[in-house]
Amino acid sequence: MQVAPGKTLLKIAGIFYSIAGAFSFISGVSFIVPAIGYIPDDVLRMTIDDFFMISDFFAIGGFLAVRNILNIPAHFLFIFVIIVSIIMLFVGLTTVKYCDYLKKAKLLMIFASINLGITAITMVLNFSVGSVLGVAIAGVYIAGAYQNNEAHKKG
Repeated sequence: MQVAPGKTLLKIAGIFYSIAGAFSFISGVSFIVPAIGYIPDDVLRMTIDDFFMISDFFAIGGFLAVRNILNIPAHFLFIFVIIVSIIMLFVGLTTVKYCDYLKKAKLLMIFASINLGITAITMVLNFSVGSVLGVAIAGVYIAGAYQNNEAHKKG
């Protein structure tokens, strides 16, 4: 049996994305329920940016940057957060599950490339500590996926 050289890096990134995705999902759900009818959109717009500064590496930063220009209701942001957090949770759990399977290296390489692209765009649109952390974790993820992919190509 072949050893997966990127297993540790992928496991670190997968655990991070699983925890962050779960946290973001819980946050999105807990905010959307009271926000549906009770909190005015203007109040949400003022407070939501502060909360999501910690999780803008989930591609939320880019959405926040253009939200006011497009005049998108703040309530929609919660739905967006829930969708993105479910995707992140899925990617994280899939990464942890397949981090030592070289046959799944190509799938993880695709996930890592898409993730790196999204986090890089987010960092350009909304530079913050969270976006730098997102790019760093995406770099760890792509490094592990690349190592496994190269090992899979060698056979």
